[in-house]
Amino acid sequence: MLINKKIIIFSFIFFSSQFAQLNNFNAGLYLGLGEIKGNSSPVTSLGISVFTDFNLWFSEEVKFRTGFNYVKKLEYFIPESRVGRYYSFIKLFFIKSILEQKLYKIFYLEEGIGLIYINDRTVSDINNWQPGISFNLTTGIDFCEINNNKVRLGFGIDYGLGITKTTVSYYLVYLCAMLKI
Repeated sequence: MLINKKIIIFSFIFFSSQFAQLNNFNAGLYLGLGEIKGNSSPVTSLGISVFTDFNLWFSEEVKFRTGFNYVKKLEYFIPESRVGRYYSFIKLFFIKSILEQKLYKIFYLEEGIGLIYINDRTVSDINNWQPGISFNLTTGIDFCEINNNKVRLGFGIDYGLGITKTTVSYYLVYLCAMLKI
């Protein structure tokens, strides 16, 4: 128990000092439909992601996004007999650099590229982690420009590919919501 308290205290001190160097901190999530594929045929999937965006002290033009994705076979969410069934899934952590362009006042376009660390669970006897790359493209409405709101809504696509072992891949077409903090 003493170790857990030390970890919590260290984390609080570390992250509070790191946030002093961050600008334009945002938090968001997206929900989407897509496909996952590993050492198996592709399966239709539902995915969710939580993420944070921030600018570092040396870059006003490029945002950095870090977060977590969880993508599971769509049939898991449909009521049915689950005895003896395995539902493929993947989970991953990511860090991306994001470029953003403003389009006609309240509209925006984002492009991102980054690194992922992905857990392949597409087949019941596979459970491995592997590095990979990820790309995303998002367009949407920035309500921050209207009445000093703090919400952004978007629509986009996210694609990722593991580059070792099973070369697991995924793509999601998603709806995104972000809150400027």
